[in-house]
Amino acid sequence: MSKMEWVKDYILRGIKQKRFVEGQKIPGCREIAKVLSVNKITVNRAYKALEDEHFLYCVPRGGYYVVKSDFEETPLSSIIDFQTVAPDPTLIPYQAFAHAMNQSIEAYKKKLFSYESPLGFAELRKTLQERLIRDGIHASNAQIMLTNGAQQGILLALKAIFTAPSKGKLLVESPTYHAALDMAKSLNIDCVAIRRDSSGINLKELERVFQAEQIKAFYIIPRFHNPTDILFWKMTRK
Repeated sequence: MSKMEWVKDYILRGIKQKRFVEGQKIPGCREIAKVLSVNKITVNRAYKALEDEHFLYCVPRGGYYVVKSDFEETPLSSIIDFQTVAPDPTLIPYQAFAHAMNQSIEAYKKKLFSYESPLGFAELRKTLQERLIRDGIHASNAQIMLTNGAQQGILLALKAIFTAPSKGKLLVESPTYHAALDMAKSLNIDCVAIRRDSSGINLKELERVFQAEQIKAFYIIPRFHNPTDILFWKMTRK
């Protein structure tokens, strides 16, 4: 075992044994170097490696802190929930998320408790605008709105389209995202379903539905389908 691996092992054993707990600042390089009789540069390299592996996170000029102290492994569940399409909790990279959140909090700590633009985080909207331009979509910064998730975005769209006393129905795929159906129900919007399988939607049936029903909007999932997990865009490109 190299000296750097020795330092890493010392810190990881401390986390496992609860000597260093989540959110706690670990001893500085000078202190650990003295305890283990190694060079401070070696300790610093070990800390950086543990940060890359999401066991520690660094606060500039504030030292290193523990990301996670839970070493217990939970067996994978044998039940797959196709309604919510939620991943098994044991597969979620909590350490990486915690690390990213801590880094973000440190970077934007001066803005955490101030109001952001109603359209969403300005820097992210600018990045999205640049990305859309590369795809041939020339939207201005003011035309881009960020929401806290897909559900909020869908709800805003439904409220804008199905304004009272406007009539009309919502066409959805079968199966489709269950939350979209829940939101339509909460807004008293009537839904019409059209079957979708691994080959997509029957276009003749789609035409018949539009002729027979008073369809005002069509909620469709064109790429990564939830809940079937089918990548339709890849199939189309092939």
